[in-house]
Amino acid sequence: MSIWGTNVDIDGCVFTRNESSNQCGVFQLGWTNIAGQHFTVRNSDILDNKAPKDHGGVLVAENCGQRDFEYNFINCTISGNTNNACGSVAWVQNDNNVSPTQTLNIYNCTITGNHTTGNTFHSTIFLWESNLKINIVNTILEGNTTGGNKEYSDLHAGEYTEAKSANINISHSVLGRFYALRQDNTAGQERGVPVIDDASKFNISPYSMSQGVANHAGLLPRNEEGAHIFATTGSNGVGMGDDSLLADKYGVTTDRFGNERKLNCIGSVELIEGYTTGLQLVTAEDSRLALRLDGDYLSVSSEIYGAGVTLEVYTVDGHRLISRPMMESDVALRASQIGRGLRVLRVASSSTARTVVFHI
Repeated sequence: MSIWGTNVDIDGCVFTRNESSNQCGVFQLGWTNIAGQHFTVRNSDILDNKAPKDHGGVLVAENCGQRDFEYNFINCTISGNTNNACGSVAWVQNDNNVSPTQTLNIYNCTITGNHTTGNTFHSTIFLWESNLKINIVNTILEGNTTGGNKEYSDLHAGEYTEAKSANINISHSVLGRFYALRQDNTAGQERGVPVIDDASKFNISPYSMSQGVANHAGLLPRNEEGAHIFATTGSNGVGMGDDSLLADKYGVTTDRFGNERKLNCIGSVELIEGYTTGLQLVTAEDSRLALRLDGDYLSVSSEIYGAGVTLEVYTVDGHRLISRPMMESDVALRASQIGRGLRVLRVASSSTARTVVFHI
């Protein structure tokens, strides 16, 4: 989808299995000379898109906005996207001289399990230049990997000096691994540190998959009723997010599925009212790939099955837990083998695939 010189509002969509012959797996934003425009995606799933030869598994924006241009991602689940250069989710190149007031806002999103085959600094969200401002609120940004060694790299800010530190603000969020690098790669130069509030978790992921699992947000405890998924719970049962931050300023009061936000959960999905089953979908329900939890058995119903079809379950950062043939339309997996936390289930043949992200 190539977009030039206009406001864009996308709501309640699923973008999956798009592939570019070059850069930009889903969205390419081109130049506009009109101030105050925006590109907004909300309440959507962006899954398994590819830019196999270049930048941006999901988004490429090259000097596209004039002054006061905003990129907004709200209540989105972004997972399984891949590319070969900068930014398995986004590559944003802002022109220092022309557009110093562009802003990237990421609110109540779950961004995990994306991969770029480039090196560590190519990262998941790749910002270049540092005049662009970024606000990350109530968001999970962790478990994304780069390179053949699967190193964790969630956000990279290029040319990010100490003087630019205030341009990245992180509130009530998990940011697993952050990198900053000057364009000239000069050793010893000062590098900025984002502004991070006390409620956030920053640089908590291991350096690579071989050193451990980056799934902090998905493995956090719940209260005795099973509530507060994707939230740190204290004695008062309040999550690590802050719903009022977005409700008061931006009018965001519901989650990806329209559930009222009232438990201060981080990520795209709020607790399902009356949650008792132990299974929480993070992507939209898919009639062609349905999950049901019954005790220790996770039942999977798929319209894709037969010879050459494989069912696989991963942690969001790519550790494979289960791989088996999907010979029949209905199979049962042991939930205890899958374990608790954020998980990705994918049923795929050589020509098609279906994916669901869930918490168990």
